[in-house]
Amino acid sequence: MIKKAPVFLLFMLVPAASFGQISWKTNLQAGKQASAVSRKPILVMFHASWCEPCHEMEKETFRDSRVVKLLQGLICIKLDVDHEEATARSFGVSSIPRILLLPPGGANTPLMDTLGYRDAEDFANELSAALHLKAPVSTGGGSESPELAAVYKALGDHTFAQLRQANPTLAAAGLKRLVEELGVFQEHDIDPTVAVLRTAGDSAIPALFTGMGHRYLAVRTGAYRALQTLVRERRMNAPLAFDPWAPIGVRQRQVEQWSKWWKTRSHS
Repeated sequence: MIKKAPVFLLFMLVPAASFGQISWKTNLQAGKQASAVSRKPILVMFHASWCEPCHEMEKETFRDSRVVKLLQGLICIKLDVDHEEATARSFGVSSIPRILLLPPGGANTPLMDTLGYRDAEDFANELSAALHLKAPVSTGGGSESPELAAVYKALGDHTFAQLRQANPTLAAAGLKRLVEELGVFQEHDIDPTVAVLRTAGDSAIPALFTGMGHRYLAVRTGAYRALQTLVRERRMNAPLAFDPWAPIGVRQRQVEQWSKWWKTRSHS
């Protein structure tokens, strides 16, 4: 009887010479059949023609050499949610980009489930962890900026007010990066980040407005959800709307209304 090699071992046997462009399929059933034969895991990306973060990942993340190398060991499938509504519904897809890593054969219990934009380094690290591989070496010297590290430390030590007074530029930049972390758009990640933001006091509110104006949908959505949490906790009456999916002009007007509301409240 021939024993089946583990998923991660099969992946590591892919020859280095085969690395090149990513070959995407557009049919889930065909991908499952190919996976059943090759015993390769399946990566499914749900996207749409109008999804800006999806295009950004295609232009940047999926052209990074580390990511290409990882995806060469998988069966990769792209599904347009506008054309594959039933499939998207079966996986509970409500926002995109949504990327799932399924075991060989295509069982519906994902090994990895990400929602929202991922840059090359973050995506490569998450995928490597899901495949039980050592994370690829970073080419950017680490994803955490000095500003973010300084603000994390100050918020943890409850010294953010002192940092803001001593170096307002660094404090503002670090808080901005912290809000961008909300782009992970997963419940277990957002709640701890909101808890950290809470310790920034009033400074967190304008920073979240900035996040709501971000070019990536996942950051906008995460920032607004965090804002709603803070407003609710403070028992503030803010009957204002924000639609992270709306056209940019509409979003800008909505963020301006929120900013005016906050200024009025702050000066009252």
